[in-house]
Amino acid sequence: MESFTFLNYYNYTIILFTIFVLWRVFNLSLLIVQLYYSSGGKNWNSEINPFKLIFCPILLIIFFGFLYPIYKSQSDPINLFEQARYFIVLLLIYGSIEYVIQNPTKKYMTEEELIKSKKNDKIHIKNMYDNGIENGLIDCKIEDLKRMCLGLEPINKILFMRKAIRNKNKKDRKAVAYFINESTKGKFENLSKEDAIDFINMYIEFNEKNHPVENPYNDKNWDDWKNDLELKVI
Repeated sequence: MESFTFLNYYNYTIILFTIFVLWRVFNLSLLIVQLYYSSGGKNWNSEINPFKLIFCPILLIIFFGFLYPIYKSQSDPINLFEQARYFIVLLLIYGSIEYVIQNPTKKYMTEEELIKSKKNDKIHIKNMYDNGIENGLIDCKIEDLKRMCLGLEPINKILFMRKAIRNKNKKDRKAVAYFINESTKGKFENLSKEDAIDFINMYIEFNEKNHPVENPYNDKNWDDWKNDLELKVI
């Protein structure tokens, strides 16, 4: 009997992983097709809609496009580095498929879903405001925080109060980035560096009475926070 080698385990992992991805896409597609025929294509919602039915199979085709070199390597072996590279690409494509499956498609939100979403946003903003005030992070009106969370033109800037632990003469630049990121439900961390810096300087004020004049939020502040964020994820 042939003994199992690392390559054997690797091949079986690829096969099982492929079957799992196929099941995920097939299951979603089946649900969408069933809903289409039962409602005549009139009852789409954020979870089940034509966008997901089209986009997931496209990603699946790309998935198989990168799966082929792994299959071909059985007769024409490639080194482990290339094997690992292809497998990482497959994981990234699968992550994209999962993102499409699990995240709501706003374009197809029903009226009930829109009302629920707005209600959840309202509760989230209220919780962030209460937390910010109670913990001495911010000084503003709830409307100011709401405008920031929704990306509306600010009327008054949000005064950020938290001072740095090591230097009481400066505001905590990491704390403000974490607060904004949580307030925007993670959208802030996905901005480009330039957009993120403009965003903070548009909505946040660091200067206050009896406190040294602060410089605007800058590149170094962003880089320090992103590095800290990556370390927390690891």
